Amino acid sequence: MHNDWVNFINQNVPGANAVLNEAEVGDHSISVTSDKIFDICKVLKEGEHEFNVLQVITGCDYPEENKIEVSYILASFIKNTEVIIKAALDRGGDLTVDSVCDIWKAANFLERETYDMLGVTFKNHPDHRRILCPEDWE
Repeated sequence: MHNDWVNFINQNVPGANAVLNEAEVGDHSISVTSDKIFDICKVLKEGEHEFNVLQVITGCDYPEENKIEVSYILASFIKNTEVIIKAALDRGGDLTVDSVCDIWKAANFLERETYDMLGVTFKNHPDHRRILCPEDWE
């Protein structure tokens, strides 16, 4: 199924560069280009795969690889499927990715938490402010 999703993403979002990450243990995931995340999420929700639920947005800091990875866990309650989409950001560069709040309202607090904990900025977020830490936290 994951290969179908990779092909679907690459066919419907030019420049997405979707690649399957096959896990020996745990869940497979799909890595994509970070600047295409909004378009990718939109086609996954509105397209034939019907990922109608955003379950999680989270991030992980990989200092040894000089990247921060933002992960989106999407589900289709219609088709009983789930996928993890991952977008890597350069740890020393611009930690900005498009907000998906216009696609799923549940993204609001999830993006704010990822911003607060990892410093990832979500462009076009409707209320981009800290949710857990004080405003002067670095």
